[in-house]
Amino acid sequence: MWDNLPALKAELDAFEQVMLEQFRSHRNINAYLDDLSRDIILSGGKRLRPAMTIASAMLGQYERDKVLGSAVSIELLHTATLVHDDIIDNSPLRRNKPTVYAREGVVTAVFTGDYLLVKSLLALAATDIPQEHMVRLAQAVEAVCVGEVEQYHGRGRMPSFKTYLSRISRKTAALFAASCALGAHLGGLTDEQVKTAGRFGSYYGIAFQIKDDLLDMLESTAKTGKPAGNDLKEGVVTLPVILAAGDDPRVLAKLDAVMSSVGGKKASKRDVLALMKMVKEAQGIERTQEVLTKYVALAGRFLDKLPDTPGRDMLRTILDTSFSGYTA
Repeated sequence: MWDNLPALKAELDAFEQVMLEQFRSHRNINAYLDDLSRDIILSGGKRLRPAMTIASAMLGQYERDKVLGSAVSIELLHTATLVHDDIIDNSPLRRNKPTVYAREGVVTAVFTGDYLLVKSLLALAATDIPQEHMVRLAQAVEAVCVGEVEQYHGRGRMPSFKTYLSRISRKTAALFAASCALGAHLGGLTDEQVKTAGRFGSYYGIAFQIKDDLLDMLESTAKTGKPAGNDLKEGVVTLPVILAAGDDPRVLAKLDAVMSSVGGKKASKRDVLALMKMVKEAQGIERTQEVLTKYVALAGRFLDKLPDTPGRDMLRTILDTSFSGYTA
């Protein structure tokens, strides 16, 4: 994606160096945690959130020193949540590589996630941004936590469409919204423009999670870095299943049977694959693509309200590239 955006790629290259500088301690225990953190950071990832922070700052007056530190903070926050997610989900793989949880055990994984969170806070404190934006980022993390807890306690049950949207607005979209709003603020945009950038990020984040739900249904482990059907195996009912089950009683009956097997243990692979087949036959994929198209369009509508600058062009390219081939 970034090869098509050379100016943004140059800033992301500088961002990588700033981020790695956070993990160069020579003390024994710190060095151990630094090594684990670097392994996670260098294992891949698109860097979407820091890219959107940088591009949003380029909607106005771009100041690299202020922006890159904030982008680092956001990426480390995101990475910390992934480490903790892997513990909760008992995940052996992320991005086709063994997780810290799988390699080092639950205790080390918890502390590694906590360490990344502390490093995120230190990076943010060094940028000297206004308190209101530190509060905004803290609220985004709070929203992520609430969304994840809601999903965890909702395992084994089918949420309503409204509940699903509320959940993903917290657990996924909130950090995208904060990334764009923070970048816009650092670029010197007006309060109204900062809010608009945040709305763009929120709708982008909702679309991003819906696409992720599609990938869980459609793609192989080799492509996604996670086992296919992983959400259902963990008792998490996502949008393709919600839409298919709402239209087809047979899908709902099969879903109830699969979910009844989760409580305390994972659903069997055979049952999950059978349910996935039924969801596809009931047009769950096509209907999810229609919803995805709606939220991509909403993101584009708010993007169009932002200043016509290279930053907006970058955000447009990110939006178009992220969802190419997945909308209806």
